Amino acid sequence: MQKKRSPQFFHYVAVFTLFTLLFLQACSAALQEKEPNDTNPQVIQIQTTELIELKSPIAFPDNAGKKNEGKVLGKVLEINGTLHSKKDKDCYAIESPNGHFQMELSAIKGINSAIHLLDPATGKVVKEIDDYRKSDQEFFPLSAIQKGRTSFCITQGRRDPHIDAGNVPYQIKFIYYALKLPEKFYIESEPNDTFASASPLEEGMVYLGFYAPAINWGNQDKENRFREEDWYRITMPADGEEKYFFLDVSPVPESDPVITIYNETGKEVMKFDNYQINQGESTPPIKIVPGGSYFIRLHSNVIKSLPYSFYTLRYKIQDSKLSQEAEPNNTMETANLLKDGQINAYLSHKEDVDFFAISVAKDSNYLSGWIHFPDSLRQSTIRLLRANQQVIFSQKASETGQNPFFFSGYRLEPGSYYLQILNENQRVDVKNPYQVSLTQKKFQSGLEQEPNDTQEQANSFTWHQKDFSIGPSYLSSLKDKDTYKITTEENKRARLRFTMVNETSEPLHISLTDKQGYVLKKVAAKGGGETSFTETIDGSGFVVIEPSKRADNANPYYIRISK
Repeated sequence: MQKKRSPQFFHYVAVFTLFTLLFLQACSAALQEKEPNDTNPQVIQIQTTELIELKSPIAFPDNAGKKNEGKVLGKVLEINGTLHSKKDKDCYAIESPNGHFQMELSAIKGINSAIHLLDPATGKVVKEIDDYRKSDQEFFPLSAIQKGRTSFCITQGRRDPHIDAGNVPYQIKFIYYALKLPEKFYIESEPNDTFASASPLEEGMVYLGFYAPAINWGNQDKENRFREEDWYRITMPADGEEKYFFLDVSPVPESDPVITIYNETGKEVMKFDNYQINQGESTPPIKIVPGGSYFIRLHSNVIKSLPYSFYTLRYKIQDSKLSQEAEPNNTMETANLLKDGQINAYLSHKEDVDFFAISVAKDSNYLSGWIHFPDSLRQSTIRLLRANQQVIFSQKASETGQNPFFFSGYRLEPGSYYLQILNENQRVDVKNPYQVSLTQKKFQSGLEQEPNDTQEQANSFTWHQKDFSIGPSYLSSLKDKDTYKITTEENKRARLRFTMVNETSEPLHISLTDKQGYVLKKVAAKGGGETSFTETIDGSGFVVIEPSKRADNANPYYIRISK
């Protein structure tokens, strides 16, 4: 049998319920704007004892660095106010413990509204939130609180002439967070929109930032006018040792991040953009100037406010390695020194150019090497240049028919030369490097000398009644042609035997012409074998070697000439 409740019990329940409702109403009651607050802000305080658990729309990282969908300590202030004239401006100062905040301004019917963040000390506007749309909400992204005070004003925006619309109501929601982030995690501090206001970066830290708002009215740069940007500053160690640093930005849905790096004078050094939405952005190794500073500008190519999805920015330093390209190297002046051996390099944006300096001496004047590209970068162009920028050879990698691309047979005078790699692809790839390998040795008689595509460029050899050989020689692409001028002793007629030793996997065409270029003989030399023929030349003639279906530029051929 169920026990009967006394009237006193129901009285206690009613009183408890009433007090609960009054308490909840008091906790959730919106504050009211107090005029005048156009110049002297209305001060509102948040005490630590007022904090409650909040369900945040932002998935903050937990102690393991993973996104945590749980609750965080904080407080929500709802402030109701009105813009009663076209000149009205409502200013507030929120005093709180150090922490983080974000703001949401309700849509104001018929008006383009704005939030102005103020410097608490000077009252100067340092950040302007205005999406340039009528009757729309405004969002201020999560930011660190500076010195326990957040000052801001609500006003009409820039889109239209300000109007007298009567007492137009709005509600500002100020959300305070007492976040306990994992060790080494840090949230960007607005404003950090300029070179001068860049936030400091420290190695090993993880920085959380937001591509918000969509428009930054304080950005007056002519090329990037009104674009929202986040700036960071790195000060490098001054120990004098050569080192590299790397940057990595995580993906954010609906964004296309771009990293631009400047030196301490404000000059752009390099730019990284993979032109991909919903992907992150990374840099290849960047050479450090010891003790110097770098400034990092981060923005999204997609103009959209994303106040609830953060990116993470990380950077690290590592010791220099001779086998690794160091950016910047997009000019002859900043070229990386390339010696015997192999180096890994990256094409980090569509206009990227990499230069490698080659020093040639008398005992290292014969060059050969190869370059291997990932499939994503096969449209790259390779050039060998003199110091005066004269082109010795130029070749698009995709036209060679093979990967890697081999270059061989370049006899050079002592001096400075440059290998140039141009990105002519429709994409970039900072995950998969291309490899460059160089071999330098002293030139010896009988070796092929590039370029030798025409009779005017032909390598010259003289037959002195003795057998001799030419090679090893290489055909670098389907367009390559090797031409050799053979002159007999005293320019007399001679009947000679020509033997082709073809160590490539492809058939080659060998032609013999007279001194005017008329073809005397043409034969096909099978891959992996020897082919011989005998012909008479009248004092001199030309031997021309050409690929047939494709070029095997990894393996050589030889030519033997005998009586």
